[in-house]
Amino acid sequence: MDEKKNRPLMDSAESLTGSRSKGKSRLPVFLVLGIAAVVCIGGLLMMLGGKQPAQDDSAPSLELVQLAAADVRSIEIAVRQNRYTLLCDGGDGYQIQGKEEFAVDGSLARRIIAQSVNLKAQSIIQEKAADLKEYGLASPQGKITIQTADGKKVTIFIGDQSPVSSYYACMDGQKTVYALAPTVAQALMQPLENLHAVETPTIAEPYAPAYLRITWPEENQKRGMQTLEIQKQPRKDIGIGASNYLMTQPITYDVDVAALAALVENIAGIKAEHYAGDRMLESDFGMGKAIEIVLRDTAGTEVSMAIGEKTGDQQYLRFNQESAVYTIAAEKLSFLNDITLAGCMDRFVHLVSIDKAEEITVSAKGRTDIIRLLRQQDQTVYTVNDHKVDESAFKGFYQELCVLMANGVVMDAENLGDPEIVIHFDLAGDAALHAEFISFDRESYAVRRDGDTHVYVQKNKLDQLLEKMYALSAADQAEEK
Repeated sequence: MDEKKNRPLMDSAESLTGSRSKGKSRLPVFLVLGIAAVVCIGGLLMMLGGKQPAQDDSAPSLELVQLAAADVRSIEIAVRQNRYTLLCDGGDGYQIQGKEEFAVDGSLARRIIAQSVNLKAQSIIQEKAADLKEYGLASPQGKITIQTADGKKVTIFIGDQSPVSSYYACMDGQKTVYALAPTVAQALMQPLENLHAVETPTIAEPYAPAYLRITWPEENQKRGMQTLEIQKQPRKDIGIGASNYLMTQPITYDVDVAALAALVENIAGIKAEHYAGDRMLESDFGMGKAIEIVLRDTAGTEVSMAIGEKTGDQQYLRFNQESAVYTIAAEKLSFLNDITLAGCMDRFVHLVSIDKAEEITVSAKGRTDIIRLLRQQDQTVYTVNDHKVDESAFKGFYQELCVLMANGVVMDAENLGDPEIVIHFDLAGDAALHAEFISFDRESYAVRRDGDTHVYVQKNKLDQLLEKMYALSAADQAEEK
């Protein structure tokens, strides 16, 4: 009991330090050692000029890469099995190594460089990671190597995506695992096709072309033609047709102005939207059986397009026989399936300005009538069968005659008989227009114009015109009597 009362609260200094000379206190020794330590430290601080000890700066920083963009000469990007190298000249010149024809999108190239040379992590996931495999960094999905003008190389590895959407990353030769923002990681792992510039060649006057040709593959002839060819004609000699455009394939005929305007507007709207890849073989992207379009302006600048196969809601497209292939929304090309021969043809049978007409001969129903326009110094005299007719009445008849419009297209004109009505125009400058009207069916006449038969008109239209001409002639002959 007395032993418990007399037990020390702490072990003695002797028990702590071991026994040297029993019965002697060790406290003076500790005091001496403490004072000496203080003196040594104080002297050392005086020797260092009063500076505090330098702190350890080996802790990892969130700034992974800090370089000058102008010093970058190449960035090698390897994403899974895809690898390419973006070459830089320190300015705005960019190229893909080994792909001289690859047109690099300069804006995207600059963004990739800016992102890579000022690379910052969101956070540190783990310092000195024991196993990088846990983060997908033992076999990373992305490897980005930056090389500068002085030969310095910096490599970043990008691994798996974390549950919170960021990507794991580390620097080559280090074990610290970082978190990269998903936008940063995805910007660094750009697929090569994204780097291709998306450019559509243009011509100066797409809405007033000098030449247009569309050719469909042989198996797609669903519109009675394989090639539609239209070219601009001066047509200064005669005024047939409502425009200067003439269809030369599959037939030779005047072109409908409104139809041509709508067609070239749709063609001018064909724009490359995304780069799809390079055509290596003729059959790639369905280009072996493509729809071909050629558009040329009056200055001679020409743009050609090839429309390949569909892929989902997209369709492949390339320009000017180049290897680059793009995609465009298939719905923007649907107009190519709606083009018809009838829809492109000018519907006027004979549109002749009254100022160009000199004599018109009409043969029908067993009789021949001759209309003359006799131009004198101050006036024009109009006659039918040498009888003068009223000017306003004649002009009304002439307007109906010249705006006679076709009702449809004749696809087979080989077995037609003899004409029932013939209208022949003698025009100024020794020009002429010859139109024959042949019975096509019960309600229609096929029109053979200058030897070619392509359209038909309703019989009642011709019959009404003839009746007006006969009435005009009869009225004026009665007035003369």
